[in-house]
Amino acid sequence: ILPSFPSSLPSAIKNAWLSNRQSAALSIPSQLCREVTTLPPTGNSGGGGEVKERFVWRTDLLQSERHWKGWFEGMTDAILDLKPPKVLALAGRDRMAKDDKLTVAQMQGKFQMVFVPKSGHSIQEDKPEELAGVMEKFAQRILQMLRFNSRPTSTQSDRV
Repeated sequence: ILPSFPSSLPSAIKNAWLSNRQSAALSIPSQLCREVTTLPPTGNSGGGGEVKERFVWRTDLLQSERHWKGWFEGMTDAILDLKPPKVLALAGRDRMAKDDKLTVAQMQGKFQMVFVPKSGHSIQEDKPEELAGVMEKFAQRILQMLRFNSRPTSTQSDRV
């Protein structure tokens, strides 16, 4: 519960959802609902009561907490079973749960892990240029691999 819209921005930044104030100013408003309450009149004035306004989150994420574990069970295996090359971009503030299988796979080169420093949980909003750079370098590396793998071998070129 936030007393005003502007107070939601520091809350979002403090809690590491976002670190980019400009991005927060654009994305946070759609996640809030304005609640207006009229308090009963006090005294014998006969006039209306005081009007109170506050902002609440549109979605109460804590109501879905019981499902969180199920969303992530088996995710590591599902990711590692994918054949295409992979990159995992993590915010500098994100804390990965201890996942030995994922750690070993990363050390074996089964995917690339990149940390984007000074970013909140929403990397694409906080550091869009840096994330785009990570994706561009990854795509360039994949293209190099494809070019290298599609070169004819000496045996193939001798037959032609």
